[in-house]
Amino acid sequence: MTPEKLIARVSALLQSGAASEAGGLIIVRLDRAAQLRDRFGLSGLLKLTAQLMRRFKDGTDTDLVVVRLDPATLIVLAAQAGVDQLDRLSRREFADLSETPFKIDCQSVAVTASMVTCAFSYRFTDADEMLVAMLRRIEEIAAAGGNELGQVKPRMLASRALNSSQHMLGLLMESLQKDAVKVVFQPLMATGKDAAWSNYQMLPRLCTSDGKLIAAAEFLPLAREASLIPVLDRWMLVHAIRLFQGALKGQHVRLFINQSDALLAEPERLDWLIRQLEKAPQTSRRLVIELRLDDAMSHLDRARALLESAREVGLEVCLTMVDEHSRWDLLEDGLGSDYIRMSPDFVARLTHERALEKRFAEITARVRKAGTRIIVPMVEDSETAASMWRSGVDFMQGNMIQAPEEAIQASG
Repeated sequence: MTPEKLIARVSALLQSGAASEAGGLIIVRLDRAAQLRDRFGLSGLLKLTAQLMRRFKDGTDTDLVVVRLDPATLIVLAAQAGVDQLDRLSRREFADLSETPFKIDCQSVAVTASMVTCAFSYRFTDADEMLVAMLRRIEEIAAAGGNELGQVKPRMLASRALNSSQHMLGLLMESLQKDAVKVVFQPLMATGKDAAWSNYQMLPRLCTSDGKLIAAAEFLPLAREASLIPVLDRWMLVHAIRLFQGALKGQHVRLFINQSDALLAEPERLDWLIRQLEKAPQTSRRLVIELRLDDAMSHLDRARALLESAREVGLEVCLTMVDEHSRWDLLEDGLGSDYIRMSPDFVARLTHERALEKRFAEITARVRKAGTRIIVPMVEDSETAASMWRSGVDFMQGNMIQAPEEAIQASG
């Protein structure tokens, strides 16, 4: 196989979703190649790398593709090797370089080499990016004297992810696969009797190599295009259940988690959720799933079934993106939920349309009498906060109230 064909194959593997647990590359370069060439000629140098190629192929049951990049450098593709297997293979071959001499015209020759491994990762979007990073590392090792086994891991800076949809999607896929999605918690400030509980909206974030957190608004559109929203939905639910079984066990904490319409469109997802909650009674009256009102209206029968099933297992439901034009008749009867979250646009208009404050109090009166609590998000200034206090909402949320935080401060 030529180097060009190898690069094309690696690119195809990366683009098809090659994961960090399946496959990788090894690059090995003979140290002091110029001296070896001058001592044994170009043919002698080629004989050395030919023997090195055979050692890789004969030393493992793993299916390898070994390609000579130049007279002193080999690229080894281990497409099916796991991370541990790739590590063992590289360590064994690196040790063999020192322990077993090579032969040129019946003469034993001891050599050293610089070697670098790199497992496939969603953070690499093409073969060139991966190979160039490995070659740079090889050059660094050689410049420092060689005879070293190194490793390359992909780095994903926030600026890079934000400027490239491919890198952003790769970061999301890797985070989901490695259970490495970061969550932050934004408090909801209770204005009344619910103040004994700590209420938080749990929000997903992606963590980059430089420690920056990427907000959901930056990656959710890509996740939706790649059909990854349901995967993220389930990850968030599982993470919340684990928190209630562990760090939040026994604490007066309630978590609000946004869910997509997949929970309504695919009945097996609701069945799965109910089974999980039945096995985790710690979540009762403490976990709130948020669904867009429009989604509930588009799947009206299933939304009603969800509300019924939710009551049986202590799951609470919040309908979101509600404003004065919404179907309040449904919110009163047919889609009666535990919470209603007003839309950010509605909240923004409250400070500019004085009549809307009075209208807001009127349209929420009946649902509040039925026990539904009203949440107002995006409270970012004192004028909006004052208006909400006058309207008697149950919860306010926004950066003025408190920005999202990485840990929950709650007492039992």
